[in-house]
Amino acid sequence: MYKEFKSQADFRLAQLTEATGLSPELIRAWERRYGFPSPARTRGGHRRYTEEEVELVHSAAMLVRSGFRAREAIARAVQIAAADQAGGDARDISAESLAGELVAGDPGRVLALLLGSERVLGFERTLEERVLPALRGVGAEWVSGRLSIAQEHTATGLVISWLGTVRSGLAPVAGPITVLIATPAGEHHAVAVWALELLLRRRGVAALALGSDVPHEALVSEMAMRKPVALVLALTGSEARPAVRRVAAAARAALVQIFIGGPGVRGTIGAAERLPRSLTAAAERLAEVVAPR
Repeated sequence: MYKEFKSQADFRLAQLTEATGLSPELIRAWERRYGFPSPARTRGGHRRYTEEEVELVHSAAMLVRSGFRAREAIARAVQIAAADQAGGDARDISAESLAGELVAGDPGRVLALLLGSERVLGFERTLEERVLPALRGVGAEWVSGRLSIAQEHTATGLVISWLGTVRSGLAPVAGPITVLIATPAGEHHAVAVWALELLLRRRGVAALALGSDVPHEALVSEMAMRKPVALVLALTGSEARPAVRRVAAAARAALVQIFIGGPGVRGTIGAAERLPRSLTAAAERLAEVVAPR
């Protein structure tokens, strides 16, 4: 079925491996077991893949990393590509529609829709114009009582799963960690933390997300061990402000610049610099701060 997408085959196996993060052995195993991909061969017997096949294998790899078995991941990757070519709903989706899909909770469908949107808009616009507004909509529905906490957690979990598949496809950033990102103790919303790490890594910044609800002692320990240039704390509520003050004092003592961002930021907190509301703009600011002088 995927042969419908064939064009000129000029990608080598090593390039396919680099693009997808899959080992040559696994790619060859997929060829034997599932007939996927189906490379052309040079006169010398070397494999050659088309650009479309590289995209298909990459999609299948992301689905496998999100929990699908290889056979199902391959089938879904082909379906996504077919819908994309046909101009179906896998090409893009509105934030409002995505919110409904997140609440419905079908992991395969959500990932397919987000992959389709990435192809049209790119990762950053998909994040800023689709995913984050959709999550804000889900959050508002939960606050109003129209959605349960379980539905809100399902939606958030699907987004974090998508971010994880994107992260798995990125090459490691060389050098020591320059930016640590976390939410302080008592703050449990981690989507912005993982998203900001990706935005920074895509800019070549060696960033590390520590997750949510990170205890004060762990943050201090990480700063002492890694000696980053900057520490970023994300806040959705004001309850964590005392924890931020404690961390800010420790960062100042360790000569680490501290930044705060998110809807929970009100006014100033010690010497912390307030980041722009947009995660993309925040990533640009941080990349500027840690850039070599």
